Amino acid sequence: MRVSLDSLLIYPVVLLSVVAHEWGHARVATGRGDGTPRGRGRLTWNPWPHVDPLGSVLVPGLLLVFGAPAHIAWGRPIPIEPARLADPRNDPARVALAGPLANVALAILFALATRLAPESGFGAPLRTMAYAGVTWNCALAGLNLIPIPPLDGATILARFVRLRHIVALHQLQPIALLIAALLLFSPWTSPFLYRAPLDRVVAACLAVFGRPGPP
Repeated sequence: MRVSLDSLLIYPVVLLSVVAHEWGHARVATGRGDGTPRGRGRLTWNPWPHVDPLGSVLVPGLLLVFGAPAHIAWGRPIPIEPARLADPRNDPARVALAGPLANVALAILFALATRLAPESGFGAPLRTMAYAGVTWNCALAGLNLIPIPPLDGATILARFVRLRHIVALHQLQPIALLIAALLLFSPWTSPFLYRAPLDRVVAACLAVFGRPGPP
């Protein structure tokens, strides 16, 4: 199995994207009164406390090596105690939304980097990393907003539905995750359910700085 140079360049971007997502959760939870993330050492940009061996290393590494159509990665969940939040009814949704929003902010910064990075010469790999950063962060933001436990979208949805619906959602979690994975990776459904929407969002981020789509 041959590991491409692009895979080696892109993996640090993936790791940064995962850390930003988890840091976003930790920062908002701490700001809303729950000191648990800080006490557990999770309010940090140090990757080590956030790394999940499967979701931060093995899965994204294999996706990069084999050129899979989907962009999936995750970190260790941030420990939250809802009862310690200033507004236990609304704050869990705010904490959940903070992760995808952190990825959106990072996608915008990477889009800016595509304009600043040289297109040739010694610094050209930075441009590859910047484009990958836009794509991976848009993907992570979008996928985490799917309302299936344990994704952030389920926590956000729970704020607006009745308890019986939340219970039903958790009972359906295994089959729902399986169906979502099949749709993401299927060559018949991935192009229009995943790739086409992702390409539009990535293009919108790049258009802010007058950049074309990924090379």
